[in-house]
Amino acid sequence: MEINLTNPLKRKRDDMTLPKTAAVKLPRPDRVQQAVDTAFAEMEQLRHDRDFAIEELDQAKRLCKEAKDFIEKLQNEITDLKSKGTIHQLERDDAVARHARLQGFLCALFAQMRAFDIPVAPIKGEAISLDAEQTSGGGEATPTTDTSGGTLPTPKEFLDRISVK
Repeated sequence: MEINLTNPLKRKRDDMTLPKTAAVKLPRPDRVQQAVDTAFAEMEQLRHDRDFAIEELDQAKRLCKEAKDFIEKLQNEITDLKSKGTIHQLERDDAVARHARLQGFLCALFAQMRAFDIPVAPIKGEAISLDAEQTSGGGEATPTTDTSGGTLPTPKEFLDRISVK
């Protein structure tokens, strides 16, 4: 044996090995063996249940992710539809404003015509039909003449005809 220089009370052992003891397995009593077998069966069932629960958890997570993605897609679609609705409302408001300006212009024009005693009737021989322009077979627009001596439409009737429906 050698003395440890840092601690002289501790000694190092040179290749000293202890003899190995033989492991002897004693037979277990039947009730102990049944308890061991039952414990092994319960452990196997617990492992199976754990694996099944892990699979169910993974499936639930996957379904939640799919549902979240679907909800986000629907929210994006709703946002797009709202923005399109806003654009259409702005276009409608612009069209209403243009219609109001045109109506004001036409009312002012007819008021001036009445103020200066200009007839609001067609000129003799060039009466305008109350119908829209007719197209001939070639696709060209030809004005139709009304020989019945009819009158021009009122401003309201005129605006109703030219307004987009």
